[in-house]
Amino acid sequence: MRHCPVWCGKTGSHHLHTGQHQRAGDVTVCLAYDEAWGAPKLHIGHYQGPDDASTVLLPLSEVDDMGKLLIALDRPEIAELVTEVAADVRIT
Repeated sequence: MRHCPVWCGKTGSHHLHTGQHQRAGDVTVCLAYDEAWGAPKLHIGHYQGPDDASTVLLPLSEVDDMGKLLIALDRPEIAELVTEVAADVRIT
């Protein structure tokens, strides 16, 4: 790890940087970054139990499309989280 992004919520030595998880119901959204990726990604997770979970790592270039899709699926609260979390990107 060379530099930790300002939005990273982890302490100590680590290679995978993650921001604070934002939640809307069973869905969490946060930024994730590994230097091997070259750019941060949006991590979207849906959890209903230990054996019922799914996650997506989304390139930030697709945040607008994901927001539109979530609005079309009548999930504006998740679309808002996706937009807000992606706006926090500042790699130092």
